[in-house]
Amino acid sequence: MSFTAKVRSTGQLFWAATVDGLSRDAHRLEPGKEYSGHLFDAVRTQPDRVEYTEAKWATFKSGELDDWPGDIRLVHLPKR
Repeated sequence: MSFTAKVRSTGQLFWAATVDGLSRDAHRLEPGKEYSGHLFDAVRTQPDRVEYTEAKWATFKSGELDDWPGDIRLVHLPKR
């Protein structure tokens, strides 16, 4: 399981996959935890559609993230 969040400082989309460096699935944003997952170079083009060119593995503390509520559709666009 995973959840979607936004990085407060940049507004980038972050898809949290694991909690506290363990293989434990991330289910929700919890205070005092650290999350690892995919950080997307993305643009929201519609309320439920996000287009991205690349994703990098990144780690953030819970205080650096905000929940991104709702369902989204991620669409990969090749780099030009």
